[in-house]
Amino acid sequence: MPICKEALEYYKKAVRDGKGDMRTGHPYIAEEEAAKREKNAPDEHGRQKTKISFDSADPDSYREWHKERKRWMERSQNNPTLSTDAMILALRAYDEPTIDAIIETLGSIRARMEAERAEANGVPRAVIPQVPGEDEIEPLLRRSIMMAEARK
Repeated sequence: MPICKEALEYYKKAVRDGKGDMRTGHPYIAEEEAAKREKNAPDEHGRQKTKISFDSADPDSYREWHKERKRWMERSQNNPTLSTDAMILALRAYDEPTIDAIIETLGSIRARMEAERAEANGVPRAVIPQVPGEDEIEPLLRRSIMMAEARK
């Protein structure tokens, strides 16, 4: 997601490219919208939002979230307020270092699973070359320069 300065430059370029009369999506400041969601102030009719929505960006995560939500709903006799409050309390039970450890572990597991999936589909493993030391780089650089000069 671009920051405001980047978005401004994007729109300036679009106008310069003759696209000034074309329509665009609703611009907003993500941090301000997040703060509004956290505050959840009543609208002009006194109503507050109650629907929770987010994009997991992953089909497996989507499926697992809804399985887990169903489990919590069943335990609360299908009371959405009770199940949501219970899930919030469960999430609050983790402090930041523990959350960081969980995320790091999941990242490692996902990376390993992606590598295994790629290998199963015939994609060869990446070979990460060793970075040569300075004493190895200098002779190579000198040789490259000499070869470039010889081509002139």
